[in-house]
Amino acid sequence: MNKQLKTSNGEVVSLGIEWTHVFGPGSGYTWNPVAGCRHGCRWEMPDGSVAECYAKVVAEGLAAATYPEGFQAHYWRPDKLDEPLRLETPAGVFLDSMSDLFGHWVPENEVLGVLDVVRRAHWHVFFSLTKNAPGLLRYAAHLPPNLWAGVSMPPTFMWGKRLSSDAQSRLLKRALEVLAALDVPVRWLSLEPLSFDVAPVLERSGFVPEWLVIGAASNGRVKFQPDPEWVRAVHDFADRHGIPVFHKGNLRWQARREDFPRWPLPRYVYVGHRAHKGRLADPVRRPDGRVVVGSGKGPRNALIRWADTGELCVVPARTLRLYEKWRRSDGQP
Repeated sequence: MNKQLKTSNGEVVSLGIEWTHVFGPGSGYTWNPVAGCRHGCRWEMPDGSVAECYAKVVAEGLAAATYPEGFQAHYWRPDKLDEPLRLETPAGVFLDSMSDLFGHWVPENEVLGVLDVVRRAHWHVFFSLTKNAPGLLRYAAHLPPNLWAGVSMPPTFMWGKRLSSDAQSRLLKRALEVLAALDVPVRWLSLEPLSFDVAPVLERSGFVPEWLVIGAASNGRVKFQPDPEWVRAVHDFADRHGIPVFHKGNLRWQARREDFPRWPLPRYVYVGHRAHKGRLADPVRRPDGRVVVGSGKGPRNALIRWADTGELCVVPARTLRLYEKWRRSDGQP
């Protein structure tokens, strides 16, 4: 797993894929037990240049040693399967940043193996993104509740050919139909890059996703901003339906949005909290009965027991504060 956090001289300089930090800065990871992709996606930029898929650029550049047959080959890395299970602290995990788990070429046993780990690592939130939306339907009965099932914007070029604007709209329409058929708490769209006006397609579909991520187009270090009217139209759709919106860091927009959806939290029993050196302290409760975590001097960690497995887990105080806040606002015990 790769942590989505870069620091220099003790200062955070990059959060990588920002929307993975669902439990706060430093809680995001990528994980790729399946790697490689055969979609062949490319995007035409406003200046006429064509950008390759960022994962392909990485796989055939910095990570070339781990992709000896190129990015279009398929790689299965079962030795990475248990990595999320070894990470006790709840995290946001993008499980196919260098692949498409639901691509037509990925064997069923590999997909089910990944989904089994997602289910077992129930304290994490896992993100998936696919350009093969019908592939999600094949595994609809196997999608765990802590998987946020997402679909990406159709590119300009795919499968070795240019997609017309009508073809892109049809692909997006089909993706929305697939998401509407899934029984998972969070279904989402990655509108990066927001390369055409998607609001009319969203309106006509009748489907309301639980989350929208908006980003600009990138070709190396050059960024191309989407038409402001397209962004406003997505915002209007989201606001009318109460959909949280997350702006990628490459999107220039004055009123920044970095909102996450709500989802069913894993049930746990609060045991106590311990000081930095590991001493278990007595629970601290306010007169109204609410748990106070992280009070006092120095960093503190909470000790909880997962209700479904009975396992003890140490989580950062800020994570438990989020849990407690969300539970109260949702009326959960």
